[in-house]
Amino acid sequence: MTVSNPKEYGLLRELVIPNSEIIPAMRLTIKFLETQAPAGDFALTGECKCALITICSLILFVRFSIGVLRWNFALSKMSRRYDSRTTIFSPEGRLYQVEYAMEAIGNAGSAIGIMATDGVVLVGEKKVISKLLETSTSVEKMYKIDDHVACAVAGIMSDANILINTARLQAQRYAYAYQEPMPVEQLVQSLCDTKQGYTQFGGLRPFGVSFLFAGWDKNYGFQLYMSDPSGNFSGWKAAAIGANNQAAQSILKQDYKDDITREEAVQLAIKVLSKTMDSTSLNSEKLELAEIFLSSGKVKFQVCSSDKLNKLLVKSGLTQPSADAQ
Repeated sequence: MTVSNPKEYGLLRELVIPNSEIIPAMRLTIKFLETQAPAGDFALTGECKCALITICSLILFVRFSIGVLRWNFALSKMSRRYDSRTTIFSPEGRLYQVEYAMEAIGNAGSAIGIMATDGVVLVGEKKVISKLLETSTSVEKMYKIDDHVACAVAGIMSDANILINTARLQAQRYAYAYQEPMPVEQLVQSLCDTKQGYTQFGGLRPFGVSFLFAGWDKNYGFQLYMSDPSGNFSGWKAAAIGANNQAAQSILKQDYKDDITREEAVQLAIKVLSKTMDSTSLNSEKLELAEIFLSSGKVKFQVCSSDKLNKLLVKSGLTQPSADAQ
């Protein structure tokens, strides 16, 4: 291609580089090609075309990448303006500190709750495993709040301890005032009101913990509730919190039955946990299991021992029976 007419050459430059945004590197390339061509005869060979196209593509890609980085930086900088306090909403209507608290729960061990016809089952994955740990006195996932209410936790354990002690105190005050156990839903609502207050007032941070509450009362029988750091709570037939909770919820949705028994619920909870936990194998050292059921007309909270857990795992086909058991 030969361009001998100056007007045609000017049109070519307009097509290659708009006057509104003349890129210095491309301008230098044009000038270099001009010096290599005879006066009045600017020849664009195939190699020159490839060089121009390559340089144009590269520079446009760099400019686009820089634009994307600037946009992302601007968004992150904007979000940082709204995440310093829990009382500030972002323009999108988000409370970043509450979302960060929920992220902390996603890194914790999983906990699963299943409500059966004759009780409620709670199963949790233990993260702290050591031969030096006294397992008989050390609990990580299951806590008793009152004779008729217990909970499984996922998140920051120090935050959980504060809230559990608060719930125990509220339950005892109610029992002292009214001479009867506090209804499960009322106890959960009272504790969640406390959690919500930490997202509404300045100088405080949300509690980085989620709960599964299991209990029984004379009004509604067996109940299962789930709460998050925002202070929201809801009733469930089966629920999961902690790491991989979405995958666990999906399996529960497929396998849960309304007429499930407590024994079947235990097997289902162990099955779900084995498929969603990060560890390659499930054993009694990595597992906590508790049940709430009625025995002789009274509510009973029972935490399974290691021996019983081993038998349940063998029954589920997740581990092989030991030589002593054989």
